[in-house]
Amino acid sequence: MAAPSRRRKKLHAAVTGAEGYLGRVLCRHLAGHPRIGNVLALDRQSWSPPAGVQATQLDINDPALVDLLRGTDAIFHLAFVLGSVGTDDQARRINLDGTRAVCEAAAAAGVRTLVVSSSVSAYGALADNPARLRESDP
Repeated sequence: MAAPSRRRKKLHAAVTGAEGYLGRVLCRHLAGHPRIGNVLALDRQSWSPPAGVQATQLDINDPALVDLLRGTDAIFHLAFVLGSVGTDDQARRINLDGTRAVCEAAAAAGVRTLVVSSSVSAYGALADNPARLRESDP
């Protein structure tokens, strides 16, 4: 007698910073993956997502993020600004406060997996930087 087949539950994923290059690529990949049932794309910009992706315009610091993430299995946090793209205040609001808000919202919503992406430029490794920086540097 054959063993009963186990049907795996399709996973629900969310992507912050979905309108950026990495976000678009990831959303397209997730939407085409057979184990993914729903892709929620979050960005402060309005945009046209790829097929199979639900786009929501939202600032990651918005308290409504908790409710949007309920039922989500994994969130990919790709919302950040780099170098000269924004002001210091914008960088702090998005990179620091926004990441904290996403982490707290994910925990409050019961999201089990959180993937945070960043850049080496977060350490100050810019073209005009006189010295290489290591993870252990202050």
